[in-house]
Amino acid sequence: MDEKGNTKHIYEKVTTSFKDKEGNVIPNYPTEEGEQPKKDIPGYRFVETKKLPNGDTEHVYEKVTTSFKDKEGNVIPNYPTEEGEQPKKD
Repeated sequence: MDEKGNTKHIYEKVTTSFKDKEGNVIPNYPTEEGEQPKKDIPGYRFVETKKLPNGDTEHVYEKVTTSFKDKEGNVIPNYPTEEGEQPKKD
């Protein structure tokens, strides 16, 4: 408030970032200005949106992996876990 009783408002720009669960920025998805919606990111699954104390938005994702298992849940030899969603293998 100044000497005349006027209130001065100061605004700061907010940003939106796209990070993995460890807090790392997801490659090719830089921080954007303003409040942005979550995105479909290939190879990642959306987990949550965090509203930070400074007004910024952080969308959190986890990396998707595909593992091949038999009916009992045992990993099938010669079919390693792969990044992203993979088609069913016969």
